[in-house]
Amino acid sequence: METTAHFENIPQEIAKRLSAATQEIVVAVAWFTDPSLFDVLCRQAGQGLLCVYGVLCVGGIRRCQE
Repeated sequence: METTAHFENIPQEIAKRLSAATQEIVVAVAWFTDPSLFDVLCRQAGQGLLCVYGVLCVGGIRRCQE
């Protein structure tokens, strides 16, 4: 996969890459707050792709659940 820097339309660029995946998606982020990107992940998982994600919870699990 080619690495490209994007400074505009970042959510749309991420959604485009997620939608183009054909086998698996692995997401590792400090937080995940964009419902439209989550919808793309769910849609891809529904199509049979393996979707794995990890979210770093700074301040403990309790804070992440708030």
